[in-house]
Amino acid sequence: ILHSFVRAGLRDPAMLQRLSQLAQGLEPGSLSAEDVTRVMGALTQARRKDKALLRHMGAAILAHGGEAYSPRQMGVVARALTEAGVQHQPVLTHLAAAMLRMEPWAFDVEAV
Repeated sequence: ILHSFVRAGLRDPAMLQRLSQLAQGLEPGSLSAEDVTRVMGALTQARRKDKALLRHMGAAILAHGGEAYSPRQMGVVARALTEAGVQHQPVLTHLAAAMLRMEPWAFDVEAV
């Protein structure tokens, strides 16, 4: 929902806060890589620095393992954390290690 509303240009602070609370109520292990990427991408697009939600999404990344993320998704995560000023070193280290284990064919021009 968050991703769709932000893409549609709906950025009401009360709505975004409510969606953040709902997302943070979800068990991190229940969120897929696509779920996490969409939430983090929406926050970047909305220029919203919701550090609590980003940390919760970080917990989801650590719950699955970085191997669940494509190079493009890793880029979305890194950008969201950087633009919000969130220094979540365990997540970045985890994703970097997973990226180093990927086969070269997993990368395309957009991912690099």
